[in-house]
Amino acid sequence: SGTTVKDLLHANDTEDTGDMAVHGRYVKSHHSYAPGEQKMRGYDWLSNGINPTSFRFGYVPKERGSDSVSTLLKMEPKQHVVRKELEDYRDLHHDHLGAPKNFGFGGGARPRDHTYGHPPKP
Repeated sequence: SGTTVKDLLHANDTEDTGDMAVHGRYVKSHHSYAPGEQKMRGYDWLSNGINPTSFRFGYVPKERGSDSVSTLLKMEPKQHVVRKELEDYRDLHHDHLGAPKNFGFGGGARPRDHTYGHPPKP
């Protein structure tokens, strides 16, 4: 007989015959779907009044109000006026993302054009 051990161990009946019943048993036993094959679980949606092609699961708001993403992206951040001491405390004791840690050795407020050292001689 022309049957080899390889053919017996690694049989691929689903591609050769094209029989849907054989393919269904193979999928059920091996959970192996064909490339791009959709899982069909055999639910009877129409008995519950659900059309699976147009129904979407999850919460869908009835009206587009102030909770939509576009509204949140367009919102202006609220600005609060606080005392300078409070802002300095927050700057010293809270870590800021992407900025070096402030250890408090700054020595007070300086103008932006401040430089260390002697001025150059003319």
